[in-house]
Amino acid sequence: MDYKGQVYNEYAYQLIFALFGIVCFALGYVQEDFGVTINGWIASLVVAGVVCVPDWPVFNREPVKWHGKATTATRALTLDELENDTKETKKARVRNALRRAK
Repeated sequence: MDYKGQVYNEYAYQLIFALFGIVCFALGYVQEDFGVTINGWIASLVVAGVVCVPDWPVFNREPVKWHGKATTATRALTLDELENDTKETKKARVRNALRRAK
């Protein structure tokens, strides 16, 4: 689920709870039965769970673009090799690493 999908999901969750809460409270008030309100609240949990918990494709419309593969050296250099490197050797090593990254 992408970031905008999370926002839409939270909005849907709140909307479902608000609508069910208002309707079920009104029905419970008219019928003078608190059980109607509680059952409606439980139904809103089930509906919100079915709508909001699975990762539906509608919540993945703008996927996150991750960075590419990180470059790594083919082998680790020893301390002696690093100390004896000249500037030109270091530059060549960087150029080769950049070519491999492309």
